[in-house]
Amino acid sequence: EERNEIVSKIKVNVYDLSKGWLNKLNPQLEGLFHTGLVVYDKEFFYSGLIFGDPIGETPYGTPLQTLNIGETKCDEEMFVDYVLLLGEERYRRDNYNTLFNNCNHFTQDCIQFLTNNTCSLPDSILKLPEKGLSTGIGGMIPISVWAYIDYQITKQVVLKASTKKT
Repeated sequence: EERNEIVSKIKVNVYDLSKGWLNKLNPQLEGLFHTGLVVYDKEFFYSGLIFGDPIGETPYGTPLQTLNIGETKCDEEMFVDYVLLLGEERYRRDNYNTLFNNCNHFTQDCIQFLTNNTCSLPDSILKLPEKGLSTGIGGMIPISVWAYIDYQITKQVVLKASTKKT
């Protein structure tokens, strides 16, 4: 007896949180990217907490671009279990860091899980923190400013989530 496997498409919405100002300050930096994983008719993202919003209804507005990553045969229930585990371990509120443990790391981990390590976010997104710190403008921004950015982003997302109509 043949079993029909359901294949789900994996996409990533990419947002520029700087709305273009970072690129104007330093042309070597394309933007301050936030990513959301689009799969199973939801957009999953990490911003201090892990969210699974309806596509197009995240607090980040219109994506700068949508990347087609690939496909997965992983069922939604297994993926949600994986995301819940990530939320208990690496992607907790107290563990968020704009540079070293952010939405892009979360998206990358999810892509790797869903594709058995065969697909990845582009280096232009994954390596942005290192690139930013190695250029003039990124290296001049003190850690306290990055922490303030963390706080503002998380506050906006949590506030929006708490005011959604259910």
